[in-house]
Amino acid sequence: TYDQSGTYDIILTAYSEDGCKNTIIQQGAITVYPAPDADFIADPEIVLLTNPIIDFDATPTTNVTDSLYINWNFGDGSVIKDNQFIVSHVFPDTGYYDVSLIAINEYGCIDTLTKTIRVRPDFALYTPNAFTPNGDGINDTFFPEGVGIDLETGNFTFLVFDRWGEVIFESNSKNIPWDGIAHKKGGKKVVQSGVYVWKIIARTIEKQELTPKDAQVVGIVTVLH
Repeated sequence: TYDQSGTYDIILTAYSEDGCKNTIIQQGAITVYPAPDADFIADPEIVLLTNPIIDFDATPTTNVTDSLYINWNFGDGSVIKDNQFIVSHVFPDTGYYDVSLIAINEYGCIDTLTKTIRVRPDFALYTPNAFTPNGDGINDTFFPEGVGIDLETGNFTFLVFDRWGEVIFESNSKNIPWDGIAHKKGGKKVVQSGVYVWKIIARTIEKQELTPKDAQVVGIVTVLH
């Protein structure tokens, strides 16, 4: 086994029964070619489905720029075989993808590196901007609807605030929407027409916490009588 590239001689020594020996040296008989070192950076390694673009860069890789040929396999049926060291790829759907870089040098030596990247489902909250809690059975209640958000009972908190920042409604069940009633220590009463702030504290279906930087975690709704 040869650990380093280079040219090696073969030395053969033969011994007879009476102790005589003969040595043959074949110079440069074995050549061990250097192997490419396939490596790359994926930036980022986790993306959302709404923007499933990942940049791949093989230029920092040791020896890979000496290869005659490299190609990419993105794990979704897409390949690039035109020797591009910096590429971008759009992934078609959520899931895990094994992305491989195959480097082949001028001697035909091959090295392959595979990294797993992930496309996560996105989440969104959809809310009406107004509702009319007048008891006519049409648009009487208000509750955020979500995609990719865990809105199962007990897994979230839905809050509504008045203009002074006091909580006037709280629910942990999508079956209990806000009906325009303020729940205060002094009792319940119908709120006046106006704009009210709501907030939802929840997780995505993958148990990722929503944070204040997510624009739709807090919103406003107009009550019309």
